[in-house]
Order: sequence, then structure tokens, then C-alpha cells
Amino acid sequence: MCRWLIGSGFSGFKFDTSFSLCFSRESEALYNGSPLPWVMDVHLLGDWWLGCRNEWLEKVEELGVGIEPDEPVKAFELAKLRWLDGARIDDVSVQDGVLIIAFENKTILSVDLISDDEYAVMLKEFGVDESGAFWSVTCEGDNFYYRFK
Repeated sequence: MCRWLIGSGFSGFKFDTSFSLCFSRESEALYNGSPLPWVMDVHLLGDWWLGCRNEWLEKVEELGVGIEPDEPVKAFELAKLRWLDGARIDDVSVQDGVLIIAFENKTILSVDLISDDEYAVMLKEFGVDESGAFWSVTCEGDNFYYRFK
């Protein structure tokens, strides 16, 4: 999963009851000789934040509103990231149960892989239901589940 995202650019997001981030490539990428999708969807169900966790919590406390005060702050920060130069993924790693996505512009997106939901994060083809996708990766805690057709 880590290698699949590197070099792709953040091209947008969608929000309903959770966030889905869209990433696209400018050149072909292969995995075991098979082409990876040009456009990918990263669906986030687990807790996630941008930047340093403590600073993020302070920002949510200051700017957040409503029942889920972090959601408007997340949407605002993602909209800013979308239009910043360097919103291309430079590195992806997992450290202490947290998926860390580092962008060229030094922005860090962190996703807690421990989730009470069905899964914490899913990477799949953009615009394709997971059941019909040629490939997907789902992260649940310490486990990564891969699907290839």
C-alpha cells in the first residue's frame, strides 16, 4: 500500500458520513508487473488528523463546531491542501499503529489504524464499489487485507 500511493497527487475529497480522498497519478505505476489505477480513493473511517496531533486537537477545540467538531476543520484543511503546491505524496509509512502520509510540501496526514468501525482505511480504485474493484487494500488494526483480481 505504501508504494502504491507514492508520487500520486491529492486531487480532491468527498464527505458524507466519512471522508474519501482522491489521489491521481501523472505516469503509469506497476505492482508485480500489473498496472495500478491512475486514480485512487482513500476512504478514511478511522480517526485521522493533519500535522502534529496535539496542535490538531488545539485547532479543533478553537475552530470546531457542532456535534462532530473535527469534521468542519478536516474539510477546511483538506480544501487548503488541495490547492497548495506540493500536494503530491512523498512517503507513506506505518509507525506505532498509525498510517503516516507525508506530502512534498511537508504536510503530514496521520490515520489511527485502530478503529471501532469496520476498517480504519481502504485504498481502492476511484469511483468503483469495493466489491467490484480489481484491487483494494483494507487496513484493520495491524492487519492489511489485499485484493487482486
